Amino acid sequence: MRRRMDLLRARAGVLSRASSQRGRGEGEGNRWRLHVCLLVATCLSLAACGSDPSTQSENYGNILASPSGLVLVQSEHQTGWGRADCYACHNVNNIHQINRTGLPDDEADLAGVRAIVQNQGEASCMMCHGTNGVEP
Repeated sequence: MRRRMDLLRARAGVLSRASSQRGRGEGEGNRWRLHVCLLVATCLSLAACGSDPSTQSENYGNILASPSGLVLVQSEHQTGWGRADCYACHNVNNIHQINRTGLPDDEADLAGVRAIVQNQGEASCMMCHGTNGVEP
């Protein structure tokens, strides 16, 4: 009987070592999956539109001279029409950097516009550019 108990304990020890080794392998697999997911998420973030944080200016010409002025219309803003998330495509660091309106700089006051955008975020876009087809 004692020998049989020793045999059962020995088998249990082998099984517990095997399961703990298996657990380590699964943990490594989970860690690997996490690393792959993080890498994919990072690549997608870097490839997104408007993702360049350097200060450069988006150039849409003089939109003040367009038929609707600063207010966006579907024919001029086809890709983003109906979207409320302006910053998904327009990097806040790249907008309102260069005066293309033809107005004197003191009238265009881009520094003031940037301050409003910084304080109010995307909610400020509608003040000048209209609803962009988004129902309030």
